[in-house]
Amino acid sequence: QGKHPRQSAFAKRAIHFFQQAATASTWNVDPTKVFISGHSAGGNLAHAANAFRGVVQSDGTDTRMTAEFADLAPGTPDPTPRGSFCWAGPVNWQRLMAEDPTGGLLGRNTALQYMGLGFDRSGQESWAVSVTNFVNAGDAPYGYVAGSADVLVPPTQLGDLRDACSAAGVGFFGRTIVADHDNIRVINDPLDANSGVVPWMQRIISGQSS
Repeated sequence: QGKHPRQSAFAKRAIHFFQQAATASTWNVDPTKVFISGHSAGGNLAHAANAFRGVVQSDGTDTRMTAEFADLAPGTPDPTPRGSFCWAGPVNWQRLMAEDPTGGLLGRNTALQYMGLGFDRSGQESWAVSVTNFVNAGDAPYGYVAGSADVLVPPTQLGDLRDACSAAGVGFFGRTIVADHDNIRVINDPLDANSGVVPWMQRIISGQSS
């Protein structure tokens, strides 16, 4: 399994794929309207693909992600989405580990593995996968839906991301619904107009920040 941040590089490759003219034509995709989203660890990955920068340097290399981007031409723009969205994603691992240094719940251990940390929970590594540490001016807007009954990824994570976006001047959409970690995607179906997700994306496309 790849070590962090290779997972983010893979997500960026997916964004890059759909932003290419030939691909966009084949799949009938508008390359200027590519959003990325995920649930739980996948939500962390979606936001990481928005927040992490410097994937393709002017000389075509990067010390963190060289292998995943070695075939891209030097000077290729950093693949970034129009917006990123997550359901109950662990965006501040430093808080989660402070609340429970052992990783505690099995789901958190699994999420750590998905994000390429294995069971090494050093302070440096928990910092490195905390998206809240990397939100910067110029990022695409972030969206987040939290579950009020979620004990795996508490709703405080939404507040942490909101605060990071506010400090950086980046657009943010967030809401807390009555749900636990597992059923939040069912209750908050993104295709349901009441979920707020599609209207949020439409606002971003129209030029609004949140």
